[in-house]
Amino acid sequence: MDVDTERTAWAGDVLAALDRLTPMQGAVVRLAYFQQLSPERIAERLSISVRQVRTDLAAGLDVLGRLLAGSAASA
Repeated sequence: MDVDTERTAWAGDVLAALDRLTPMQGAVVRLAYFQQLSPERIAERLSISVRQVRTDLAAGLDVLGRLLAGSAASA
């Protein structure tokens, strides 16, 4: 498999894993990583506390890590 094909497959795995997060975790992770917003800006945008942003971000990244580790193991 060439590098471009591997990257495309990995991107698909990441997007599929993001869809398995809770809606709030998915929103927080997407805003943090795809839009590069700070926890404070995410909190403002979603009308939640900074503490909740950090909690959802940590939980979402934990779930993503486990899902993607399973995805890599099966590849």
